[in-house]
Amino acid sequence: MCLYEQFSFPVCCNHIEERLNSYCHFARNDPQHYCGEKARVRSYTEGSPWPQEGPCDTCISTATQEKMEAWVPDPVKRNKFVIQFHLNRMEAAREPWRKAQQAHFIKVKNDTAWVYKELREKWKKQMAAAEKAAEEGDIRTPTQEDFMNVDRGGSSSQGGNASGK
Repeated sequence: MCLYEQFSFPVCCNHIEERLNSYCHFARNDPQHYCGEKARVRSYTEGSPWPQEGPCDTCISTATQEKMEAWVPDPVKRNKFVIQFHLNRMEAAREPWRKAQQAHFIKVKNDTAWVYKELREKWKKQMAAAEKAAEEGDIRTPTQEDFMNVDRGGSSSQGGNASGK
């Protein structure tokens, strides 16, 4: 089950913000999956909602200097919240690129698994054909001399140069 975390902002507008637990979200392999999408049932972490000491991002984006000073009197903390607001905005801007990259890696992984499956099936067919030919007695297995002839001709195991250098 997917876990959500609730945060309340009593300093500014007192709304409750829900965020998906990052472990649940990033542990999945499907980038198109949105937790709780089908069931519409949300489970919350213990202790939710957690009161935050600063204003929410929405209030920061529309706040005047006087409001910010009223909400957070300490200038160091106030600057921390403003910087975090801008970092959150940059992170949100990167999210589509991150999802596209994650989808690409999942596609590569799935394509690799598909190719491996195809090669395995081909190998099984070849082994079945070889066993059938062996039962009929019409099989020629390569001998050590055959491999030696290939090596004398300048195979890649000798550096790929047939001149002997």
